[in-house]
Amino acid sequence: MINAQNTGRSVRIFTARSLNGAPLNKIYLTHGQITAGGEVKFEMDSGPDYKWATGSDARPPPLSRN
Repeated sequence: MINAQNTGRSVRIFTARSLNGAPLNKIYLTHGQITAGGEVKFEMDSGPDYKWATGSDARPPPLSRN
């Protein structure tokens, strides 16, 4: 289930994310996380969160290693 809280016309950017109640600090979900089910929750705001997912571990791994 995907749940977005505090939505509205002026609220277009998500500022907090969680997967099954645990903070989510990656910009992706793995196939295993998706198939396991659960709840992804977004809290919306009118401005960006410049601190979210800034670490190199927040990016997905490469699909191939050429």
